Parts: sequence; C-alpha cells; structure tokens
Amino acid sequence: MWKARLCGLLHAVGKPVVLKTVTTIAAEMHISLEPSAVNLFLDSYHARVGGLIAAEWALPPQVADAIAYYWIYEQAPSHRQEAMMTCLADRLATHLLVPDFFDDSTLRDHSVFTDLNLYPNDIDTLLGLKEKILNLVDTMAQ
Repeated sequence: MWKARLCGLLHAVGKPVVLKTVTTIAAEMHISLEPSAVNLFLDSYHARVGGLIAAEWALPPQVADAIAYYWIYEQAPSHRQEAMMTCLADRLATHLLVPDFFDDSTLRDHSVFTDLNLYPNDIDTLLGLKEKILNLVDTMAQ
C-alpha cells in the first residue's frame, strides 16, 4: 500500500524540474513564454524527467513505472496496475481540484475505468465522495 501512496505523491515529480529548466532557459534567452508553450513542455517531458529522477533516487520499480507511464499506462513495460491506479488517481484529483479541466462525461469516458473493471456505479460512488474529500483538503490547508 505504501508504494501506491508513493506513486500518487511522486507521479508528477518531473514537472517542477521541467518548469524550472524551461523558465530559466527562456529568461537567459530573453524569450517570453506563453502559458500554452509551458504546458506543452510540461506535458511532453515531465514523465521522462520523472523517470530519470526515479532512477537517480533508486525508487522501487513500481513507483518508477507509475511516474514514467501513468498517463500512457498501456505502454508500461511492467507494473501496469500501479500505472493505471496512478492515472485514475490523477484524473480524479484533477477533476475535483480543477473542475474546468474536463467535464464529468470526459472523466467517465477514459479507458482507465474499464481497464480497472470499474462500473458506472463504482464511478458514481467515487465521485459521490467529492464534498468529503474537498472538505478534508480544505482542513489540511489550514
């Protein structure tokens, strides 16, 4: 169970490194970056950079694969279950914390639910916890 928590905590560990690198290079070159360009760099490189960090930190293979493949878990060479669970957790967290990122039907249409054998009533149960989770997050933020 602790490895699953570690997958969730570290799945996007490459994002701060990519963000720092891109903004530093842009500043050195006196280039203004549009938010869409920054997001493109983040989306394109954070998993690879995260994989390098996982190797450098000698993280367990399950965690390293979740970091490198959570968004493309179908391509995970091993530990696909961990990558799928991390993908699911990422999508649910994004849906809860950034509700405009994608709507309810887009969330439900993702293949990760089917791949994890979750049925519509299971998804309803998970989404029904929204207020409880948001209250917990608010409590922790204080």
